[in-house]
Amino acid sequence: MADLEEYRAKRNAGKTPEPPGDKAKKSSRKLVFVVQRHSARALHYDFRLERDGVLLSWALPRGVPLRAGERSLAVHVEDHPLDYATFAGEIPKGNYGAGTVEIWDSGTYELVEEKRDGGLTVRLHGKRLEGTWTLVPAKLDGDPKNWLLIRKRDDVASSRAVRNDYKPMLATLADKLPTGDDWAYEVKWDGYRALGYVRGGEPRLVSRNGNDLTKRFPDVAKALAKAARSPECVVDGEVCALDEQGRPSFSAMQQGKPGTPLVYAVFDLLEVDGVPILDLTLVERRERLEALLDARQKTVQISGFFDDGQALYDAAVEQGLEGVMAKRRGSH
Repeated sequence: MADLEEYRAKRNAGKTPEPPGDKAKKSSRKLVFVVQRHSARALHYDFRLERDGVLLSWALPRGVPLRAGERSLAVHVEDHPLDYATFAGEIPKGNYGAGTVEIWDSGTYELVEEKRDGGLTVRLHGKRLEGTWTLVPAKLDGDPKNWLLIRKRDDVASSRAVRNDYKPMLATLADKLPTGDDWAYEVKWDGYRALGYVRGGEPRLVSRNGNDLTKRFPDVAKALAKAARSPECVVDGEVCALDEQGRPSFSAMQQGKPGTPLVYAVFDLLEVDGVPILDLTLVERRERLEALLDARQKTVQISGFFDDGQALYDAAVEQGLEGVMAKRRGSH
């Protein structure tokens, strides 16, 4: 039976809401796993497997590999108590691992193989993760804590190539607003159209013409990586500068004065967890977008949806904005 001495030594039970880890527990009938998204000093994911009454744990700086053959660094950390499998909350500042912990996925698993060196092959049955992964004690850079997590090829794993060729949908100018319940309306943002890619936790911004905007807007790119609750996703939006009244202003963008606040107004989701969702309706994509983005990252905002297009247009004209966008709720 493993013990939790190292876990307890790093935590103050009176100052953190984490499970105290008083003792290891007897394993349940079905072995559980959990992947937690940990927004600490550096955003990462924690991969945990129930074993001998505790949770064996690895930190994944780039998230869980989702496609067959892909691999990610997995840093072996101290065992955690079984109660940690249901923990989500805020670890206060000044404590080890301070930051927000969210459950990204959980479920049960089967142990497929255990090797002499401690390597494990497991078959996961979760809400997001289904299939086979292998943990290899690779000792990268000579550090025994540096393992690899590898997505195995099986009946579930997708071997499709990573898509980096999405094209943004373009608007058509109209002289009057379409009306009806099948339409929704948004502000027309005035900035740089940008597709936001997150690959293995790394962000990239690409213009509508295929130009890389990441270095031009590095803070926006970093904010997108922190806001996205998936290590593999693609969003569509507009990078905008805000004037003194908080309105999007292209002239403020062009002037580029130091301190000018930038926001990434996101209005669509094209891929999540490595799976394209172009065949879903706009309403369905928006629902997934709202679940994907962490609203606490103020640099990344979801563009508002409005039912009354005329009222939105009148307000936009009054504030000197360019206009509004009308989108069919059921469009793909």
